[in-house]
Amino acid sequence: MEEKYSSNVLSGGQLGMVEVPSSRITRYIVLLVVSKVLKALGIFEAYDVLKIVHIVQFIFILKLGSAIILLFFQKPFSSGKVISRRQWIKLLKHAVFSCVISLLGFFGLTLCGPLRTLLLFEHSDVVVIAILGVLFSSSGGGPTRGVALFIIAVICLLLFDNDDMMAKMAEHPEGHHDSTLTHFLYTTIAFLGVADHKGGVVLLVVSLFLKVGFHTVSRKLAVEIGGAKRLYALDNLVSSAVLLPWVVVLSATTESKVESWSSVILPFGMIIFCVMILEFYVEAICSAKMEAPRCARYSALALFLSALFLANFWTHPLT
Repeated sequence: MEEKYSSNVLSGGQLGMVEVPSSRITRYIVLLVVSKVLKALGIFEAYDVLKIVHIVQFIFILKLGSAIILLFFQKPFSSGKVISRRQWIKLLKHAVFSCVISLLGFFGLTLCGPLRTLLLFEHSDVVVIAILGVLFSSSGGGPTRGVALFIIAVICLLLFDNDDMMAKMAEHPEGHHDSTLTHFLYTTIAFLGVADHKGGVVLLVVSLFLKVGFHTVSRKLAVEIGGAKRLYALDNLVSSAVLLPWVVVLSATTESKVESWSSVILPFGMIIFCVMILEFYVEAICSAKMEAPRCARYSALALFLSALFLANFWTHPLT
């Protein structure tokens, strides 16, 4: 559920895709597939952790853990030119919007579950931009059919549940996340006249388009800061700083549902590695070695098949 900015700046300074012999492409495809399988596993684990950890605390831990690892490997303060005050302000705005997208995405995960979250929220930027291009142009043929199938798939996910919306409104279905934020989000969804799962589907679709727009805007900042990897490290650091006051207030005013924080250290470590770190670096490598459509195709295939497999066999160990 984290930020990829541009294949042009992810390759460590080289613009565009680097030509690679076809015999070596296989290893990058295997690496990409493995990273996506592990990400699907991390999202399923995140769904379980979010049942006992508040969503804001959850995102703060992910951002802080990622920042610590990335600061060690990327060394954003000692490498590259000094960041100006104007750039720090841009980084702050970038981090705030990054937190908003993370909150929407993970809240959608709590509403819809990991399977539908992966099917809706984890489409490549290339795919979403192509969908938008077809929707706002007069092109026909294959692209139009693809967009029609995407819309039909979203409608099918909307109709998948048969929730009693009025009952959900009366029960205030916040579950473990009994805070002002989650109460507001649930109330907003109920006000729109849809049940929570259906509202989650709509929320994930909206978050997907916001994420793609965010990545597009981030490309310019990534070049200005000194590369996408440096931006990603600083973004996680600033995001954790932005969320820290909120986490302190929540810790002081709400009762924790976690019986022992030591029991969630391993799940958090796995989620940080699989969702926040591994996928980012693997996509950085593969974007530089493979065509974007090919990379998107293998990514989607690995993610969606992994999601379908885990949905049938995941035992929810934390619940």
